[in-house]
Amino acid sequence: MQQTQPGGREPLVHPAIQFTLLSVRASCCLGPRRHVRLTVSRITCLKEDSPMRFQTALRTLTATLILSAAASAQAAWKLDGDVSQLSFQTTKMAKSGASTVETDAFTSWRARVNDAGQLSVEIDLDSASTGIDIRDQRVSEKLFESGTYPLAVMTASLDMPTLKVMEPGDTQKVDVEGQLTLHDNTQNLPMSLQVTRLRGDRWLVQTLTPVMVDAEQFALVDGIRTLRGLAGLGNIATQVPVNVKAVMVQED
Repeated sequence: MQQTQPGGREPLVHPAIQFTLLSVRASCCLGPRRHVRLTVSRITCLKEDSPMRFQTALRTLTATLILSAAASAQAAWKLDGDVSQLSFQTTKMAKSGASTVETDAFTSWRARVNDAGQLSVEIDLDSASTGIDIRDQRVSEKLFESGTYPLAVMTASLDMPTLKVMEPGDTQKVDVEGQLTLHDNTQNLPMSLQVTRLRGDRWLVQTLTPVMVDAEQFALVDGIRTLRGLAGLGNIATQVPVNVKAVMVQED
């Protein structure tokens, strides 16, 4: 039955979308299930509240379903989180004019590649680690607003037939166009990667040059201003270089 709001207004969500979301809630039992449940629970109230957020939520759900598919028996590679790193640099300027560059990291993230070469990465935005607890909390709450936007999702496509025939020690340069969904915004980001075949069923995927994330494109500038005020700084750069070192393991 089509769900209608009081007063006879049109439904919040098209019945086909409702059916899809309910199916996801019922059937998704893979790695990204927590995010799928979160998206399902929120997406139904977004269409009238904010059409733009509704469309972003649909894109995020699509990316998460891709990650879910990659987590199935068709998954080709999965992340070895114990030896992988996802770091980002922040540049701060004191009111005196002195600048400082710090390297921070996300401690909770997942990555998979399916047989079709679809790379999907999920980052828990409340896992930013800067080395100072109160700053970690401020970055999570004031910048990323992780209570509302808990995840960043990156997708890209890799040429798996070419990568799978690499021998141990072989290295390839791979240029891809990634799509990042962060803080209710989605942008295309070019990435220059180096893929190295390690011993056994392992590959090393790392950035040759940092992936540049522009805070303005993801509506994060207000959060940066808030952090700047709390820390008593003169400025915090809005261009953030991100580096990845991911050891991927082939699944049976």
